[in-house]
Amino acid sequence: MDKQKRPTPLKVQYYREAAGLTRTELSRQLREQGFVITPRRIRGIEEDTACVRTNDLFAFARFFRIRVSDLFYE
Repeated sequence: MDKQKRPTPLKVQYYREAAGLTRTELSRQLREQGFVITPRRIRGIEEDTACVRTNDLFAFARFFRIRVSDLFYE
């Protein structure tokens, strides 16, 4: 049986660190924009241990002012 390939992890940590934010600060600022993503969930997304929801992608893209496609490694 073939192993199912996991999707490529996102570049959330790259953008978060470039913005000079901790996971807690990012979570708080996202909440102020109407998106609820806990610091623990951000950690899971960065470490590729959490499933990423479509709303997560839109929240990060809107917050960092990038396209959703910019969140993915090539």
